[in-house]
Amino acid sequence: RHTRYIGDWSSDVCSSDLETKNENTVGFTLECSSEGNKYDAGSYSIEIIDESTLRWKSDDGRFEKVFNYTFIPEK
Repeated sequence: RHTRYIGDWSSDVCSSDLETKNENTVGFTLECSSEGNKYDAGSYSIEIIDESTLRWKSDDGRFEKVFNYTFIPEK
């Protein structure tokens, strides 16, 4: 599975494997590469709060953000 963000977070390239935690939550660990150096960017979970709200938080508790979203099915 792949996630896609339309915007500019950074020049780093990251990959992850998603793990289903329950029917509303997926977990993942980001492995990133910047200028040829690989690093672990942490473990996170994304929870669907309702039909237009997501919560993204780090497993270590240092980051949490709530986002509004729109689901767009792939064709």
